[in-house]
Amino acid sequence: MKEIEEIKFYKVPIYFKKDTSPEAEEVVIKMSRARGLLHMDLPFFGFLLSQLEIYPVDDAGVGSFAMDSRRIYINADFFKEMKSSKMRVYLLHAIIHLIMKHGERSKGKNSQTWGISCDINTHSLIRETLRDISNQFSNSKYFMPDTSSIPSNLHSKNAEEINETLYKFAVDHLKDRNVSPVSVEFSDDIMKEVLDYSGIDDACNYIKFYEDTQKIMGKELKIAEENRMMGMIKYAYDSAKRQGKLPGSISNYIEEMLNPRIPWYTYLEQYIQHSLSNDYRWVPPNRRFIHQDIILPSIDKENIDVVIALDTSGSISNHEMQMFLSESLAIFNSFGNINMTVIQCDAAVQHVVYIMAGENVDGGDLPWEDKSIYGRGGTSFVPVFDYIVDKEINTGILLYFTDGYGTFPDTEPEYDTIWIMTTDVEPPFGSLIKYHPDDYRN
Repeated sequence: MKEIEEIKFYKVPIYFKKDTSPEAEEVVIKMSRARGLLHMDLPFFGFLLSQLEIYPVDDAGVGSFAMDSRRIYINADFFKEMKSSKMRVYLLHAIIHLIMKHGERSKGKNSQTWGISCDINTHSLIRETLRDISNQFSNSKYFMPDTSSIPSNLHSKNAEEINETLYKFAVDHLKDRNVSPVSVEFSDDIMKEVLDYSGIDDACNYIKFYEDTQKIMGKELKIAEENRMMGMIKYAYDSAKRQGKLPGSISNYIEEMLNPRIPWYTYLEQYIQHSLSNDYRWVPPNRRFIHQDIILPSIDKENIDVVIALDTSGSISNHEMQMFLSESLAIFNSFGNINMTVIQCDAAVQHVVYIMAGENVDGGDLPWEDKSIYGRGGTSFVPVFDYIVDKEINTGILLYFTDGYGTFPDTEPEYDTIWIMTTDVEPPFGSLIKYHPDDYRN
């Protein structure tokens, strides 16, 4: 792709020669009106579309439309006879590609099957979006995309899941050809088979355009445009949320994108690293490196004491406790200077295991082997806090794994408390981390 012009929008390149014909200008006006009507029904999408310039192009490579973070490049001939109801759906199609980051998510995937997968995903999201507001308009106001030709096993799937199916389908057609599908593009006849199977007449070619433009844009510009798009999505999402007009079909994805969930073990790693960084001193220096004429700080505190409490009242599954402890032990072992106390408690402390820094633990006496769960009675969190005081455990942090349905202490302890909750219960003190089973690493 050749860069044609670089004049506006903080030097974001314009990739095509502009179509300056009166017919093209008429299509731009028509499409702008369609965008305005879309803004009234779907303000979230409408606002984002209003931030993009509709740019008619004189280029045979653009069969219908292409887009980047600043413009929708349109083939005026393709749209000139199109009704506004269908034009609005094409506008939705364009902006959903950008919102869902289909381009950014293409890394490491075959661009041909990924492009079709993104189109299928986009068609499904458009149908769901229009169904959400179907009571607001007549049947003629929007052209509902026909997804009946798409195989049932591809419905309600995300783009990655669809791509996995289509890619396997394409590879299966290469078994007797001794061709690596990763290193070369699939041939036209293979892609025709994939398109026929997918139920899509023709992909919009957005992924190919995205990959070409990324080769032109510099790293700083890419980051700036990604940040700009994220800012616009957040503004549009917050505004639509206040109005009660959220796009239900993709709201979960947007929520996760704007507020990414941080796994609980990441918080724990950060806490340990912070604790270690605060325990360095320069006098005396670290003796291990003096003979090399290297002056580094020494650790003021040899080990960090951490307490893990497990709610064994019956509402936490054995599998959840096993996964939680496995992740915790892996983190502690990676640092090497952690003393860990594991307390099982329902309405009383039922079992305690001490693991000293550097100790080799095979798990034989721990709950992850599904044979040493103690308790399964009522729930009170107080005994754990009392135990730490009675045994004079000088801990810096307590991690309490629970559903939150129990009796909390009346006073907050001096050490940090992190509640890892399987429910939405709000603890009276400490930090709350929502437990998600799918956070665990493979």
